[in-house]
Amino acid sequence: MTSSSSFNSDTPIQQQLPSPTQLLSDTCAVGYIRVSTEKQTVGAGTVRQREAIEAYARAANVKIIEFFEESHSATDGTPLLERPEFAKAVEMALRCDCPIFIEKFDRLSRNPALHAEWRRTSRVRIVAVCEEDLFETPGERARIAAAGVDADAKAAGQAAAYAKMRAEGRPLGNPNPSPIAHQKSAEIRRHFARVRHLKIVDVLDELGHDLPRPDLVRALNERGIRTGTGKPWTSGLLAPDYWKAIEILKARVEASEAKNDQDEADRVEMEKDPRFAMF
Repeated sequence: MTSSSSFNSDTPIQQQLPSPTQLLSDTCAVGYIRVSTEKQTVGAGTVRQREAIEAYARAANVKIIEFFEESHSATDGTPLLERPEFAKAVEMALRCDCPIFIEKFDRLSRNPALHAEWRRTSRVRIVAVCEEDLFETPGERARIAAAGVDADAKAAGQAAAYAKMRAEGRPLGNPNPSPIAHQKSAEIRRHFARVRHLKIVDVLDELGHDLPRPDLVRALNERGIRTGTGKPWTSGLLAPDYWKAIEILKARVEASEAKNDQDEADRVEMEKDPRFAMF
């Protein structure tokens, strides 16, 4: 097992980043799950985080020793080690000489100063499993980031061009689209709508499923999540996507309840077997 790497501001960043080989050589890790409010500790947010961490651990052949969960705001400046469950996770990681797995870096904190302080002073390595790719090099990460910026700029340019055409009264799109092209366009729109709805679901998982819509509008805009046309959200624009997100949440709850019911039915059926108590 490799020792947990410490981050030092005097060391080149390339030398501070864990290499794919180093990550693959770790045989165990500690899982840490954080939500913002107490009511979210029984919601889909904790389930999503746990499933992401476990999926990553299986792919990396890493055993999760134990999970630690707690509710705590991600935006305040409270030192990380003052969170009781995170402090326990750090203690176990130090004792086992292993990293801590989290879903995303904002599960640790949204306070940049806390991230900087942790990298500078801690011997425990944090791995954000949804932001880490075992087979990506730093150069590939840079190209992906640059491609994202280019895509955003292209989308903004297209939106400006369409707005100009509308202002001039010019028709948009192909006046004689083929049926295949029309079908493909509809599939693409449905795909991006689904992505948008899932982003709204993520925010509701984080801030609470009963979050008032004006607060949800503000949270989406603060995170840079935009409407299907690239505009900031308003309550009116949010309404259709909001109800789609609520449908997704309801479907998840129903699926979870159905699974629990099936598990209970399976357990009852197994107990009927006279050999059940022998094992």
